[in-house]
This record gives sequence, C-alpha cells and structure tokens, in this order.
Amino acid sequence: MNKFNKLLFSFLSIFFVLFYCSINNDSHAAKKKPDPIAAPIEDEGVTGPDPNACIEKEYEIGTPGSTIPWMNLEDCLTLGTKDAMIMVNGGCQYAYVDSSNEGMSYGIIDIGMGGRLVFLDQDVHVYFDTIYLSEGSDVLDNLPIGQLVIGTLTEKKKKLKDCPIESKITLEFTGDPLLDNTDPNYLRSKGIIVQAGGELIMHGKKGVVP
Repeated sequence: MNKFNKLLFSFLSIFFVLFYCSINNDSHAAKKKPDPIAAPIEDEGVTGPDPNACIEKEYEIGTPGSTIPWMNLEDCLTLGTKDAMIMVNGGCQYAYVDSSNEGMSYGIIDIGMGGRLVFLDQDVHVYFDTIYLSEGSDVLDNLPIGQLVIGTLTEKKKKLKDCPIESKITLEFTGDPLLDNTDPNYLRSKGIIVQAGGELIMHGKKGVVP
C-alpha cells in the first residue's frame, strides 16, 4: 500500500468512527425516557368554614366582617377537660364542628342560654358522652334559645333558608346511659338531651328509610 492509499485509509477510518459515534448518540437520545411529570397534589378535602357555603352564610360563620365570635368546638373546651359550655358567660357562645374535628372525643357539651352549636356540611365522625340542651334564655335576656343545628329547612317564622346536610355526619355517643330518672344526673346521660325550651334542628338532603 503506497503512502497516498495509507492516508486515504486513515481518513476513511476516522470518518467511519465519527459517523458511528454520531448515530449511536442519536439512538441513545431517542431512547432517553422523558422527564417525569410531577404527580398532582391530592385534594385533602374541605376543612374549616367556607364563607360561600349555605350553612356558613346562614349563620355568618367565617363571613368577613361578621361580629359573631364563632369558634371551633375544640377551642371551647373547659381547661383540662373534654367538656364545653356553649352559652353566654360560658367557654364560648357560638361554636361549630367541621371535618377538622374528625375522630375527636368529647364529654358533656352543655348548650345553654344564648348558645348555638352548628355542624358544617362536611364529612365528620365525632364522639360525645352527652349533648345537653338546656331550657334556653329568659325572655328578658333577649337572647336566642340554646340550639344544636345540623342542617336547616325553610321556616318563614324563623327566617331560615334551605341548607340541608348533604355530607355524612356521624355523632357517636359513648356516655353511660342512666335509666333511673331519680338519679340527679339522669338528664345528662348518654345521647342528645333536649329540655323544654332547648331546640334541636336537623335536616338532611334525604329522609331516613324506616
């Protein structure tokens, strides 16, 4: 092989190597996996008052500019206990329960003169010993009676709107049932106890099947 042929052979060899490397790189680029797409953030559900929801609008819960001092039930507990007094001069006068109370356990919830406990339209399962509604307010106090509200239905006399509950709300009672009505604690036994003058308002989207 003469000198010219040697040079030509060397040139072709280099060209072939470069050409092969170029093809190989393109092939790897074509096979490269696309960058992973960030997984969407899961919706953790509604927590807390929604000023645009029906119940919240009806009772001005979380409404900007409202002067009604609503508090979550968890913030109304008597110090060192699981009990709460929801009334004038109690732990708080206006309380609500929402999905942030999921799985919480409470003792005796005493809703008295001028007090109101409202369940927002959010899925929640809460445990109570007793919810006790007292006789309500004296006429001279000009205060509303003690109320437990779980959904409302239009009542012209009370000027309530249709805000039936569509979520799943479960109240489970764990107190000790007292069957002896001579026991001084009889009216505070297991369940919802409504004395004359207290008010229990419960309306769901559908009725209960017998």
